[in-house]
Amino acid sequence: MSENYTDLHDALDTATTLDDIGAVIQDGAVRRGLTPAQLLDQVARSGRVNIGTPPVPAVRILTKAEYQQAYERMTGSASRSGNRLGRAAYEVLDETLAAIGVFAPAPHPNPDTCTALYLPTDHEEFDRHVFAQWQQCTDEPGHDGDEHDNGEVNWADGMPGAIPATAP
Repeated sequence: MSENYTDLHDALDTATTLDDIGAVIQDGAVRRGLTPAQLLDQVARSGRVNIGTPPVPAVRILTKAEYQQAYERMTGSASRSGNRLGRAAYEVLDETLAAIGVFAPAPHPNPDTCTALYLPTDHEEFDRHVFAQWQQCTDEPGHDGDEHDNGEVNWADGMPGAIPATAP
């Protein structure tokens, strides 16, 4: 039977700063007798759980500096507990932030295809492999129209979360 993380979801809903998020994770870990890294690992492995709350209406995309600060705080906390998250740290951070409607900054697009990007932010519409993961159009650079596709997701330039292609 998997652990119920409703208390963490409820507490994260009220968190307004990165310090608040860190305190929620630290408190949750202490109450369960785990390190923060172990708790984050268990939450990430449990998969996304819809606890009946409506999707967070405001979407916030962090700046690269904010994302780096959050990453350093999380991995620093894990290191102090004797854990190294490695590459999984980015997944844990992305999942934790997405749970409260905060998302990683857009990556640099691959210039060999259309550079339009899209961030799926509706957890009810997209599965856990697409939700909160930046998507890039795989059509030819400079293709006609403002409709984009990458084989998994279709979007238009005017949709929330869309970044139109830059000129080829």
